[in-house]
Amino acid sequence: MPEPLLAMLVTRTFILDDADKLLLIRRVANDRHNPGLWEPAGGKVDKGEKVSAARDREIFDETGLYVKSVSPIFIIGERMVTMGRFGEIPLIPMFSVARVVSGKLKLKIDEHDASAWVSYLEMFSYRLTPEARTAAKQLKEYLWI
Repeated sequence: MPEPLLAMLVTRTFILDDADKLLLIRRVANDRHNPGLWEPAGGKVDKGEKVSAARDREIFDETGLYVKSVSPIFIIGERMVTMGRFGEIPLIPMFSVARVVSGKLKLKIDEHDASAWVSYLEMFSYRLTPEARTAAKQLKEYLWI
């Protein structure tokens, strides 16, 4: 039997382009978690994986982009999630800011069906996931735009 999880770590990254626009991606309508809502790219940290490695892996997997981190990682709180046989565990969302260094935007269409490059203020007009909305409010101190 696998070891029980103590917590689920999730990394999300607000990605900036050369015009200082932020990338948002929309979850597919039939997704189990936050269907049809917008969020920065990211996902779960695998067991034994560094957070920075998980960030880079998830960003490339979901967007086809390579990035360079330009901020520290910040945590916006936690919430309890049900993990099947493990019962309830805390989900800890971690956010950071990065800049595109190479790659061409290509969404993983089974997870996300649309993308938008938006200004900081435009971001708030999108239906963001709860964690993304909370993080976006704290994001301004990490933006130099």
